[in-house]
Amino acid sequence: LYALLPEDRFDRQPLHSADGRLHQVADLRLDNRAELIADLGLSASEGRDLSDADVLLKALEAWGTAAVHRLAGGFAFALWNSAER
Repeated sequence: LYALLPEDRFDRQPLHSADGRLHQVADLRLDNRAELIADLGLSASEGRDLSDADVLLKALEAWGTAAVHRLAGGFAFALWNSAER
């Protein structure tokens, strides 16, 4: 992982959802991260300590695959949903 943005220092992958259902690796730059953080109901201070990959995982947990349509920026990711296989 290359730290290109300030929040990249928080990036630790692979990521796993709290319930252990989702597993993700991602290479991304979210141009609308502040908007996504607000839409997820997180405060700016909570969002400050999240990498873009963390924001993506939270978006996928909240909105499912429809989250992809909310993303602005360059991204590629792999997601495994162990419940749905």
